[in-house]
Amino acid sequence: KKLSEKVKVQEVMLAQKSEEIEHQQAQLEDRYQFGNIVGRSRAIRAVFSLMERVKEADVPVLVTGESGVGKELVARALHYSGRRKAGRFVSINCAALPDSLLESELFGYVKGAFTDAQSEKKGLFAVAHNGTLFLDEVGDMTLAMQAKLLRVLQEGEFTPLGSEETLTADVRIVAATNRDLKKLSGTGGFRLDLYYRLDVVSIEVPPLRQRKEDIPLLIEHFLTEYATANNIPAPQLSGEAAQALMSYDWPGNIRELQSVVMTAAVFAVGGIIQPESLRTKPEVLSAGESEYESLRSLDTLELKELERRAILAALERTEGNKQQAAKVLGISRRALYNKLEAYGIKL
Repeated sequence: KKLSEKVKVQEVMLAQKSEEIEHQQAQLEDRYQFGNIVGRSRAIRAVFSLMERVKEADVPVLVTGESGVGKELVARALHYSGRRKAGRFVSINCAALPDSLLESELFGYVKGAFTDAQSEKKGLFAVAHNGTLFLDEVGDMTLAMQAKLLRVLQEGEFTPLGSEETLTADVRIVAATNRDLKKLSGTGGFRLDLYYRLDVVSIEVPPLRQRKEDIPLLIEHFLTEYATANNIPAPQLSGEAAQALMSYDWPGNIRELQSVVMTAAVFAVGGIIQPESLRTKPEVLSAGESEYESLRSLDTLELKELERRAILAALERTEGNKQQAAKVLGISRRALYNKLEAYGIKL
């Protein structure tokens, strides 16, 4: 009898745990923001899921992706949602400095270490003690600097320039690159041992062209930021401007989208962003016009058939999420349900 009761208790506990996991997963799937990373696409939800799992793990993380996808945002989100959030988040662009400056910035120096060293300076490893050090564009670091970084990662120790004192570094490393470090190591451009040290967990941030369904959310986010900064109502998008922004492939990714949206907000007329508000970015306008021309070529189709196809395309883009599909189409969810019933579309 006691064994039976014990089994029942275990079954109840397992059921509760299962419900808890399902609830957490549902919350994660519904999330559209992790830190300042905005999106609900399957591609970005996969990134959120991986970040959720690794945020408390005190291991190095390598963030990869094209320029402008938001790799530093991932690093910041990991820091401020993890156990080291009380510590400092410190970042440095490894491609922006020559070896001598990069070494002094990372490890610091003592007074008199070199001609211009008029006083002692703490390095970023010391500044980030108990926090996170973000090494951006780590793939552009020279082999000599890679060797010095490897020593710190292996031993947790470093020596400031001009000093004989060895200091310890309790720092979580998050590195980022838009290069293929493993491929680069095969040609001698990056140390393989350092690559394995940095790539304990890898997070690949998808380019914007692979998560276009997130563009409306991102636009809304940037317009809200603009409105808050200028203490004005957020500008609205016209249908033509929205079409242009959705049709463009954004080779500069989120950084480019933010720049274009902010500029368009400045040129908005009467609080509305029209196509002419995008005149500083003619390639975006061209993408929208090309999409419009492709629609005009379908003039043999009935209007209702075009509408039906647009609904199916929106549902496919949003993976069957009716609320998001309605937002893409620019109609209410109730209106979408009515159209689904009218066209006999069943999901």
